[in-house]
Amino acid sequence: MIVGGGTAGCVVAARLSEDPAARVLLLEAGGDDSHPDVQNPVKWPRLLKGELDWGYKTQPLRHCGDRTDCVPRARMLGGCHSHNASAWVRGHRNDFDHWASLGCTGWAWEEIQPVFRRIEDWQGPACELRGTGGPMYVAPPVNPNPISGLRVADASIMPSITTGNTNAPTVMIAERAADLI
Repeated sequence: MIVGGGTAGCVVAARLSEDPAARVLLLEAGGDDSHPDVQNPVKWPRLLKGELDWGYKTQPLRHCGDRTDCVPRARMLGGCHSHNASAWVRGHRNDFDHWASLGCTGWAWEEIQPVFRRIEDWQGPACELRGTGGPMYVAPPVNPNPISGLRVADASIMPSITTGNTNAPTVMIAERAADLI
């Protein structure tokens, strides 16, 4: 019996059900993820604080003027994966390496990367970081908004120049930013 049909609960249920002799029961308090606002990732903000969200809030945050923040938690099959525009986010390699340095054996980026590749069924251009044939359909955005390609050049890296050509660093930063686009 698995209580909670969020992302992890669904994965555990799927893995256990691979054994034909196993009997698996998955319990989920919410419904399925067929709601129109789940099916259209652009509408994910409508899900927050709605019927498919548990409505959790933090305790008052004393260092933030006792503000309470929303903690979106999905109430449906697929859990927060369905709730958050079906985003597939792996995390940064430095985080995994940090966990490994703290003693989490097997969690270094080079160790976890093959696991991600086995999970994925990547639909984009061939890439050594992505896997194909796994149970998790992963695809690049279809028809992304053109503004999504914009990048920010951080002017805080501008060196302090007391004399001379102050345009040179600006041009160098602009050239570097152009390379990123």
